[in-house]
Amino acid sequence: MTVTEGVGCTSTKQVTITDPPDLTASISAQTDVLCNGGNNGQATLVFNGGTLADTYSWSNLQTGITATNLTAGNYSVTVTDNNGCTAQTSVNITEPPVLSVTLTPVDLLCNNIATGSVASNVQGGTSAYTYNWSNSAITNNISSLLSGNYSLTVTDANGCTTTSSTNITDPAALSMTLTATPDHCGQGDGTATINPS
Repeated sequence: MTVTEGVGCTSTKQVTITDPPDLTASISAQTDVLCNGGNNGQATLVFNGGTLADTYSWSNLQTGITATNLTAGNYSVTVTDNNGCTAQTSVNITEPPVLSVTLTPVDLLCNNIATGSVASNVQGGTSAYTYNWSNSAITNNISSLLSGNYSLTVTDANGCTTTSSTNITDPAALSMTLTATPDHCGQGDGTATINPS
């Protein structure tokens, strides 16, 4: 810039106009939901450039640099600096599939003889799984069972749980009646009849 006075004297000064660095935003850390249907997800924003960012606006209306108590889904966040410049980023919070267990019982073969069993099939959640049966067994399948109700609680690696129960039945007791008629005078004509039930 040059200034010239009335008699032709001049003065020159130089000034430099600078831009602040571009404002950028990204997700520095995220925690996905531990159990299907839960709301313990969270995401943390990090930004660079701009001029001292001062506001954060998440799509779920939270305003902190870290959004908490998130369910599964996609979330966007806008950061605004002191000059009104903005940057936006997004994060996808995931969740594991629903944890479930299916029980397949095998009933007793004979009345009151411990031949029953129950097999379990676990799906979803996050492996590995632990098993806790109502009869204190801790394996995925149980056997040598008498008739009755058996329940299983499965816990996955994230502490999520599911419970199912089933019944083992046994057939009616096998019994019989014996009807006999004596022989007559040593003729060998006696009879014996068995009626099972």
